[in-house]
Amino acid sequence: MNSCIYFILISFWTFCSSEPECSKFHYEERTLEKIIKTEFIIERLKSELSERDGITKAAMEKNQEDLEKIKNDLVDFEERHEKECKEKTEKASAVAFRASNLKNLNPSTGETLIFTTTHFDKNAGYDNRTGIYTAATRGLYLFTCQLCVHPDKRVLINFSARSNDSK
Repeated sequence: MNSCIYFILISFWTFCSSEPECSKFHYEERTLEKIIKTEFIIERLKSELSERDGITKAAMEKNQEDLEKIKNDLVDFEERHEKECKEKTEKASAVAFRASNLKNLNPSTGETLIFTTTHFDKNAGYDNRTGIYTAATRGLYLFTCQLCVHPDKRVLINFSARSNDSK
């Protein structure tokens, strides 16, 4: 009988010494464990966010530096382009001349028409003694000519250009 009592006492003591899983203590213990796990997760997330924030800030700073460099390069390019355009514009000056008073009013075939009076001659290209215009620079030139011809006469005019590659 004693052994039966011991068995009952041991069983009761074992049963009483551990709380059932549905007790208030067990619930609080599990809740505390979950809170601690959540805190660890939050700390890890904070660390990851902080690391990503640092990476993002570094990338933004690099992008800002790149943007400033691009802006400076653009300003430099604009200045160089403006300078080159100005230099080219200064080099490409207008050329013009106006001459009148035909030296020979009855020229023969193949004869060069010489206009003796020069009203203006920018770049001094027209020679009113020979009737030849010499271009100062290579380029595209436009020549116009106005001749008054008597009704019973006819005129054929030929403008010719000779290349002088030594200039």
